[in-house]
Amino acid sequence: AAAGIGGASRESAAAVVSSLMAKGYVLAEDAYDRAVRYDQERKLSEMARLRMREMDETLGIQESYQLLKQKTRAGAAKLDDEYHLSERYQQMKQQTRETARELDASYRLSERWQRMTSSVKSSYARAMEGENAQRFAGWVRQGYGSLKESASSLRDATRTQIELERQRKATTPLAEPQPSWNSTSAAAAASEALASASGPAPAKAAPDPTTSTESELVVTTASPAPVAEEARPETAEGLPNSQAAALRSDVPAPESPVPPSTGPAEDSEELSAVCSHQG
Repeated sequence: AAAGIGGASRESAAAVVSSLMAKGYVLAEDAYDRAVRYDQERKLSEMARLRMREMDETLGIQESYQLLKQKTRAGAAKLDDEYHLSERYQQMKQQTRETARELDASYRLSERWQRMTSSVKSSYARAMEGENAQRFAGWVRQGYGSLKESASSLRDATRTQIELERQRKATTPLAEPQPSWNSTSAAAAASEALASASGPAPAKAAPDPTTSTESELVVTTASPAPVAEEARPETAEGLPNSQAAALRSDVPAPESPVPPSTGPAEDSEELSAVCSHQG
């Protein structure tokens, strides 16, 4: 049961890894194809090649490179002829070989190397004959075989997922290009959506001339006509109670006319008449 659970978990992990690898491979392939199409449409590589060719023709880069290479070879040959460098190198190599042979013959280095390698091989063979060594070798072989099998299954699953991703990409329609962001168009679209959701706007009622205030007046850009001041009625008859009271409170009371005096005699007579009436 434990082996079955372990095998199922390994299969699920391999499926996840293969799916991720297939998606990454298809994404990279798609990016490469788009880059190639973009280059073909804009002709960037051709323009770069033409530019490099123009620079080469103008500056003579290839000719300068060939001349520099020829001068370098000529200088090296001149130095070799003057100082005999190649001959000295061959002589030094021959002396090194002869010295190595003399050392091998004197100290028997090759024989010692052969004896050491043979002893290591025999020691390894004796160690592998033991039970523990056999068990360890079996574990190593089993682990290597399991790893090889997992890698093979992962490779096959990845190939299958790549084919499925390619088929899905071929059958899926391309998404329409999204319009570029514009704050004005976005605000207009939002206002239209709100207007359509809330229904038609109610009609505005005509303003009442008796209750309109200065803040409700509309200022036009054209030359406005002078607003005539409302004539205040002299009497409160025919008006509402609130306006009549305001009119009465605003209009001062008329002063009583003073009769002109006709003389001191008439003034004294009037004063005596008033006093007798009060008494």
